[in-house]
Amino acid sequence: MRLIKLSAAAAAICLILSACSVKNSPSVAGINYVKYDVNAAKISDGYITVARNGKFMLDANTSNGDFKVVNNASGKEWYSVPPDGDDDRITNGISLSNNRSQVVVGYIYTGDLSMQSEASYTDSFTECLNGGIITEIIENGIRVTYHFSVIGLELSVEYTLTENGLNVCVPYDRINEGDKIALISLKILPAFGAGNEDSDGYIVVPDGSGAVINFNNGVANGYEKIIYGSEIDTTATVSVNREQNISLPVFGMINGNDGFSAFITSGAQSAGICAQSGSERYRYNTVSSKLYYRVNSPVIMFDTDFSNKVQVNNWMLSIYDKDFSLEYRFLSGNSASYSGIAAAYRGYLEEIGAFSVGLPEPALHLDLYGCIDKSDAFLGFKYTKMLSLTTFSQTKEIVETLRKRGINEISLRYIGWSNSGVRNESVPRKVSFISKLGGKKGFDDLNSFLKKSDIDISYSVDLNYYKTGNKAGSLRTSAGKLIYKYDYLRSVYVRLNTTAMRVADAGLLLDASTDYLESYLKTGAERISFINLASCCFADYGPEDALPRSEMSESCNKILENCVNGGLRVTLEKSNAYALPYTDTVVAVPMSSSGYKIFDYDIPLYQIVLHGKKRLATGSFAQSSDRDLLFLSAVESGTELLYTATYNGSSLLRDTDFDYLYSSDYMLWLDEAIDYWERSHELLYSVYDKIIVNHKYINSYVTQTTYENGVNVTVNFGDNDFVTDEGVTVAAGSFNATAGEEQ
Repeated sequence: MRLIKLSAAAAAICLILSACSVKNSPSVAGINYVKYDVNAAKISDGYITVARNGKFMLDANTSNGDFKVVNNASGKEWYSVPPDGDDDRITNGISLSNNRSQVVVGYIYTGDLSMQSEASYTDSFTECLNGGIITEIIENGIRVTYHFSVIGLELSVEYTLTENGLNVCVPYDRINEGDKIALISLKILPAFGAGNEDSDGYIVVPDGSGAVINFNNGVANGYEKIIYGSEIDTTATVSVNREQNISLPVFGMINGNDGFSAFITSGAQSAGICAQSGSERYRYNTVSSKLYYRVNSPVIMFDTDFSNKVQVNNWMLSIYDKDFSLEYRFLSGNSASYSGIAAAYRGYLEEIGAFSVGLPEPALHLDLYGCIDKSDAFLGFKYTKMLSLTTFSQTKEIVETLRKRGINEISLRYIGWSNSGVRNESVPRKVSFISKLGGKKGFDDLNSFLKKSDIDISYSVDLNYYKTGNKAGSLRTSAGKLIYKYDYLRSVYVRLNTTAMRVADAGLLLDASTDYLESYLKTGAERISFINLASCCFADYGPEDALPRSEMSESCNKILENCVNGGLRVTLEKSNAYALPYTDTVVAVPMSSSGYKIFDYDIPLYQIVLHGKKRLATGSFAQSSDRDLLFLSAVESGTELLYTATYNGSSLLRDTDFDYLYSSDYMLWLDEAIDYWERSHELLYSVYDKIIVNHKYINSYVTQTTYENGVNVTVNFGDNDFVTDEGVTVAAGSFNATAGEEQ
């Protein structure tokens, strides 16, 4: 597969398509166009109704492709571009053009690899006159074809009305790149529904647990992030602090008493979310989606020669070759809130069958660590030895200790229980029991004990990362070099000198899983856990067999489908949306956002979407720097508690790559875990199968969560007591739960 190489000195450039039209424009084959005069009706008075139903109406200006959706109930009009855009005296340059555009394309020339910019509104208008926008009325909406004659690019976008709102589709078969350029990205409706400096509202993005960007917060730097996590950066020596991924492809906006929830229904693996708040440099508050048709694999050239060191971008020549679609669902009244945005997306997930598996009862979750590897030497010869942190029999002892202390609701996840332990020596293809942990007999005894005790356990496997072997199935850079995953120091995020792990590509994942699953089913286990499978989504840049990110997510789903068909229940870690139909339990769910400056406050969007449909558990309390804060956040969002557990951890972890497990010795956290469980388990049982119908901030430090059965949970994160409107005192650093009317 060929790749396009471009010096890092030239950044990705966008070409903006603004509102204009032509008489004589080239067309995509098969379309019977109605062509309009360039002097046709303006945005203020040029709309005609092209589709309507009982809830909404779609009006379009067929001379330039602009449109608006009217909410019949509230009367709110949602414009594709701001209707007062001509009055913008705040925004300048390319951002001004963005706000007047329905689509923004990024591209590079394939001949001399030079970049081209059409940044101003005037240049874009001239471009339109040379090519054009052609609008066709289709069933329930319009198809708009955008033709860039200078660069030879043509593409179409279909905007259609649905019972829930607006559907937007970019058909792949209607993209014609020509022979001059390679399409890199497409930003769709960058200023749809934009609020101006007088608007009262906010933007919701799914960064980590979720975050809110208030309108006009004055932060000039915008937000852009790829969905399902970034590619592995082979050039970085420092990791970004607190970086959280996007696990759900949903975003939204609240503007006054109305709002919308938007979610990508096809192509999310190759898409991102962009947002901007109003400031001295930008008039409008905007949020939109962006499709990355080609991914970039930067390579450092002359990395040992500092004076000549340069980063070269390598754009994959193979294009994302599937349709891209997203849906806007409109909200008004009480539903116009971030809880309403989450509810709309939850409704969509329900429609596609993401909640078809059963829901387990709440439990205290334990991540048990079995064997780890440690580098050592004897008579000058280096070798790797195995260290046992928790044997099968010691697992029984930990469980019995918890039960004696009154905790019977336990869910276990056993990590590093087979083969080469926590860290794969090679890609696992079968189950090989570890003698240091008790071998097959010890495993069978533990499994039998837990079944009789009605305790849930999943045995974990990591198919994604491994030390050696399978070069042919490893992710590669565009230069053909293997891609490695590195560990970073958790305090300052500098790369550690630990064992680098290879990354399995989509084909190897699926191939290895077939053999492994056949072996796993013979163990008698009833549940399986995947550590990275549902949270890793990478492209393969290999020069001969480059593959887009969607290949890895598709392999993930095939693996999970095989597990479910084999009768296994599935536990996932930090699950991305595409894997949700196959699991009933997600652990290590995000509990905060990345904390970017543009964010005004965090919200538990992930939990509002999934609570009552999936069993959710936090990351490890044992590794948390503020356990009380994590506990309150868990109570706030109905998330169950998880601890990392080892039996021999403290004495064996020195001089290993696993020193982050020091605090996992179960005797160190046992009393604390029991206290947290006793304070929260009655609440968890009362709401675990109930959806969250509302979450709100009462003030900067106090939140209230309302469940469908009427239970209200008020959490006080502040340093002072808080008195509710009902006269109930919620102590500082505590919470209060009250019964209410069923919602």
